[in-house]
Amino acid sequence: MFADVVGATVLSGHLDPEALRALLRAYQHVCVECTERYGGHIHQYAGDGVLAYFGYPAAHDDDAERAVLAGLAIVEGTQRLALDLRQRGEEAIAVRVGIHTGLVVVGEMGAGNVREVHAIGETPNIAARIQGEAAADSVCISAATARLLGPRFPTRSMGARPLKGVARELNLFAIDAAFAASGPEARRPTATLVGREKELLHLQERWTLARSGHGQAVLISGEGGIGKSCLLAAFRESAGADGPAWRNVFCSPFFQNSALHPMIDLIERGVLRDSGDSPAERSGALSRALEVAGLGDETTFALLASLLGVAGANEESLHGLAPDQRKRRTLDALIAWLGADAQQTPLVMLVEDLHWVDASTRDLLGTLLERIAQMPIMVVLTFRPEFVPAWALHGQVSTLPLSRLTPEQSTQVALGINGGKELPLHIVEAVARRTDGVPLFVEELTKAMIEAQVIAEREVPALRTDATAAALEVPATLRDSLTARLDRLGDAKMVAQVASVLGREFDYAVLHAICGLPHADLEERLAALNRAEIIHQRGVPPRSHYVFKHALIQESAYDTLLKSTRSQYHRLAANAYVQTFDELAQAHPELVAHHYSRALMPAQAIDYWQRAGDVAILRSGYSEAIGHLGAALEQLALLPESPERTKTELVLRVTIGPAFFATKSFAPETVDNYARASGIAETLGDSPEGFMALWGDWITKNGTSRMLEAARRTDDLVALARRLGNEEFVLQAHHARWTNSYMMGDARASRTDTLVGIRLYDRERHQHHRHIYGGHDPGICACGTGANAAWLTGYADEALQLADRAVAIAEEIEHPFSQSIACMWATLAACGTRDYARARERAETLLQLADRHSFPVWRGVAMVACGACRALAGETEFGLKLIGEGLVEQRRNGNGSWLGFTLVTAVTAHMQCGNLGRALELLTEGLAHAEKSHARVLLPEIERLHAEVQLLTGQIDTRQAILRVEAAATHARQQGALALEWRATMALARLYAGVGRDDEARAMLRGNYAAFTQGFSSPDLVEGKQLLDGMS
Repeated sequence: MFADVVGATVLSGHLDPEALRALLRAYQHVCVECTERYGGHIHQYAGDGVLAYFGYPAAHDDDAERAVLAGLAIVEGTQRLALDLRQRGEEAIAVRVGIHTGLVVVGEMGAGNVREVHAIGETPNIAARIQGEAAADSVCISAATARLLGPRFPTRSMGARPLKGVARELNLFAIDAAFAASGPEARRPTATLVGREKELLHLQERWTLARSGHGQAVLISGEGGIGKSCLLAAFRESAGADGPAWRNVFCSPFFQNSALHPMIDLIERGVLRDSGDSPAERSGALSRALEVAGLGDETTFALLASLLGVAGANEESLHGLAPDQRKRRTLDALIAWLGADAQQTPLVMLVEDLHWVDASTRDLLGTLLERIAQMPIMVVLTFRPEFVPAWALHGQVSTLPLSRLTPEQSTQVALGINGGKELPLHIVEAVARRTDGVPLFVEELTKAMIEAQVIAEREVPALRTDATAAALEVPATLRDSLTARLDRLGDAKMVAQVASVLGREFDYAVLHAICGLPHADLEERLAALNRAEIIHQRGVPPRSHYVFKHALIQESAYDTLLKSTRSQYHRLAANAYVQTFDELAQAHPELVAHHYSRALMPAQAIDYWQRAGDVAILRSGYSEAIGHLGAALEQLALLPESPERTKTELVLRVTIGPAFFATKSFAPETVDNYARASGIAETLGDSPEGFMALWGDWITKNGTSRMLEAARRTDDLVALARRLGNEEFVLQAHHARWTNSYMMGDARASRTDTLVGIRLYDRERHQHHRHIYGGHDPGICACGTGANAAWLTGYADEALQLADRAVAIAEEIEHPFSQSIACMWATLAACGTRDYARARERAETLLQLADRHSFPVWRGVAMVACGACRALAGETEFGLKLIGEGLVEQRRNGNGSWLGFTLVTAVTAHMQCGNLGRALELLTEGLAHAEKSHARVLLPEIERLHAEVQLLTGQIDTRQAILRVEAAATHARQQGALALEWRATMALARLYAGVGRDDEARAMLRGNYAAFTQGFSSPDLVEGKQLLDGMS
């Protein structure tokens, strides 16, 4: 708050210095008395101006209101002073008051013995500028302050005003000078559940089903503080002592990219925490627990011991498992353990804060929900509305979105929090009005008010009266409330602040390592926080574990720390993990990285983010990898430019690239990442990382239908592979070339390169390629592309064999994205050879993989293929609808390379269903796409179908159709696409026969049929042979 005398310069000219001094002293006395009356702190006298703070050195729930009341009191007091001066015939004065709300840093400034406490930030300056906009004897406030006041203070908008020294215009409001403070506004809490009776009944009904062996899942959504945890507590209480076994897990923003952290934490708490610290004790505890569950085999123990960082596992039993096999079997083992646990006692698994779930835990939960139907388990998951779970459509899954409470319900909540003691009704109603129906706001704000009233009654009993109740005014925001509660905790506040640096959950040992307090003091302050319900405690120090009651409490405590202090504690935390808790640091490098990042130590943070990213990619945790490596790149940008920084950026970008490709397809992030990487590579010269960068740049150009650019990049790869002289790079150069040749319509060249790739490929030696080059196995891609090049060039039997081989390899290596590549190529080959039953099977598997693992690149392709197969099988309406949705999905994901396939497949279905108009639209799009992109693999097919549909719709005559189909046949012949040439030949034979050119038709059919050496049982050759026989 800034208060200033109006016209002080004029006054100084009218009054002698002694009279002016007396006047200003009287005015300053008014300011001091009014400010201190409402708990403010006079910071500075600047001539005739007075600067005061509210919320420092101690915060109150209602500091904004206190400031306005003080400002109004200063106006009133100055008016009384002016009246007295006028009655004595002396010069009168007037005052203006400006108030603004914002964050500042308070600390000592100066040097030597001359030091003063100052608030650093724009807030004091803005308050002074606002004061200049006020009328004489009035109070003017900013919108930031007005938002905190609510309806209690009548205001008049002054509009947006430009203020000197402030970059933006501010909306200002004048406080009604005639305002007279009425009684305070507040109200109070409850231990009973309010407004959630239907939701509680739903949970109870679902539990009845689950405990009888019909597993259930309930998704509870709602904003922070809406009462998700309270509903769970009521559900747990209603189950009684003889109810289910409870398994609680929490997701955390600190561990959002830490694979399976909630499950690791669950096992640590339930099995390992009390087992002792030695490796043998931990290993024995895990082994005994698995034996009890009937999971005592060596492989299961090794998988879970590896996950938990427990020594004693026989790692040799895992050597034959690829990373994705390990991940899948680890998930299976965890689910089997939960299932065995539930067979002993039906259980409820509570998963809180799902919006912070890591991708691997999400996979685990998805798999659990697929299998839960026959298990006595109920899974309850809570999350905020911005999170969209993928499981809402499962039959055994129900949803419970929680809405805000009504004012009446909020009043009920407030009335239950004071231990049965009454609070004034007007206070209870005020809380209900000002908390917007959010139960946590009601609870926390009321508790803060009760605590303030207890202190006030102890210190100044008269404060309880209505006349002085403004001092207990309910805070307008939860953050103000929590800050006030923390300030009242005394020495325990510092512990809450330090603990907030560690996250919502923290261990005593780690907190002790960084806070610098003796054990006795730390335990005493933690106990105070526990009594105040700031935190909840499990266990006994020094092995105790703590959880902030709500994420918002932890965030508020964290926000009260100066940034410099936060950095200091984050540095201490990171060093403690590395030096004292090395096992935890190795298991969760992302946790160390997080603290080094917040400690402003980017070099150390990059190292640990990179470690975390490498681990995630090896486990196919692509979403986690993007989070970790993206954070590493952010930290890298903080370092000064240097050759070492440039090299590190290249390594990070080629590492993150496959994760982008798998999860985001050819989105701008993928394209931009590889474009930047290839640009760096070209400046650094030949290197393995440079080859990987150029390869990534090639695949994004290929995938976004920039075929000529991709072809040029393919040439670069071939040349670089030769210079590097490494067979790994030779294989991947062929990989790029076989794909590009296929896409551009050179089927023969593509088939040649795939055969070279198949010969060079060795599953063991090249297994790491799936983590580097496009996120998939090169052998699978060689077989899959080879299958499609084979059917195009007339080798239909070979095509089916290669497609089956690609799928078989994928099933053996259990790498999800490689499995999706195999199914994609197998779907294309089956559609190409018109084996629609096989195509549907492969496409449905592809769609399941795309949905389960979030692979958007293939979702549209799979939907179109599934839709076409179903439409061709007679499910016309559903099939065509799925085709339309699939094309939208494909365009949205930027996957243009496969547009020719999806358009041809869609047209085939539309033609059979008689939708010639829609077929013509899609074919026109296909012709334009092929011309623009040079992705011409199926161009002859598009040209033939286009001519046939135009003829059927009367847009061209038979003569024109013959010319266009002849052109299509010629283009197919030039591409070496014998299968497409054969289809054009059959179409021409029918057209020729229609105009009396039977001999030409027969000769043409015989000549082309003779070119085939296999595939005589395929639908195309069977149809053509029947056509030829019919003409003979």
